[in-house]
Amino acid sequence: MDTTKARKLLPSWLLDANVDTPESLQLLSWDDGFVPSGSQGKSGKLLTGFPRSSPRIVHIENEAVVSETAELLYQSVSNCKSWGIYIEKHELFIKPESEPTGTERRDLCKRAIQEFLIQNGESVITKSDWEHTHGVAVWLIASDEKDETEYHLDYAESVRYETNVIVPPLYSATLHISPLYEHAENDHENIEGGAFYVNHRGLDHYKEYGYKTRLKSVIEDDDVEKNASLESEWQRVAYHYRRGIICDGELPHFSSRIQSLPSTMRRVIVGFNLFTSEIGPFVQELPEHSEAFNKHIRLSQFTVKHLTKASMPWTIQSMRENPKQAAFFKLLAQKMREKGCIPAA
Repeated sequence: MDTTKARKLLPSWLLDANVDTPESLQLLSWDDGFVPSGSQGKSGKLLTGFPRSSPRIVHIENEAVVSETAELLYQSVSNCKSWGIYIEKHELFIKPESEPTGTERRDLCKRAIQEFLIQNGESVITKSDWEHTHGVAVWLIASDEKDETEYHLDYAESVRYETNVIVPPLYSATLHISPLYEHAENDHENIEGGAFYVNHRGLDHYKEYGYKTRLKSVIEDDDVEKNASLESEWQRVAYHYRRGIICDGELPHFSSRIQSLPSTMRRVIVGFNLFTSEIGPFVQELPEHSEAFNKHIRLSQFTVKHLTKASMPWTIQSMRENPKQAAFFKLLAQKMREKGCIPAA
């Protein structure tokens, strides 16, 4: 998606310091030690104040989805590492003429949201919360032995990349869909490590640790896990087939290193973020882990990298030899046409 078009989907007060933020929200100055390359060096900010029915919640729901849904989701990453999609709220509350049976990614995500977040999670994510929700970003990640997920705060990645504004979701959720259990009796179902850790101090803890713990002096993920065993505000949740975890979107978390897995298995999780109408339309265009998002980031990073190299040759031959350079040139030409700088072909 063209960046100029995407930015039109964001509220003016998120982009312009001279426009007042709505009274119910707070746009705070925030430095977590990271400045996205696409934000052109803008100072960091964090948007908070969204009303939640279940603040600071960490809710565990076993058997969050039926076995068929979990199995189909697991199969959807058989030939890839990850993928992402965005589902608008109105798609989730339309009663189908029959039970959904589709195996396409969109259908599977809708099934998972309806079973896990709407039906089994109704005591946490209430009708009021759904009224404030524009849609749900969903992604799947398949991990192998020794993989880990670094300490982080969920937020709208595409929004931050363009603006350096951190916008956490109303709620974040995780679903375990590999048929694996910690301390399982059968080796083919056993997983060691890969547990979910969430910190109940929320933004106060993130302000102290920062983006991937950058505000702490040299600290590795294994050290974060060791610290978690010493700090009372951490909660550990073991990986468990069909287990779902719903959290306040402002709680930082990480997944510990996977120490061992059955040789034929990968640990797959489904992630969910509920976003409000302020930024939902933007996230919808560039959902995290989607092909559109990954392509946008690659091209933007290429732009930043090579526009700083004034000596880099831009010739027909160089573009033939460098597909990324050619792709950027096409993107640049498209933007210039949109602005009327060059005539349309």
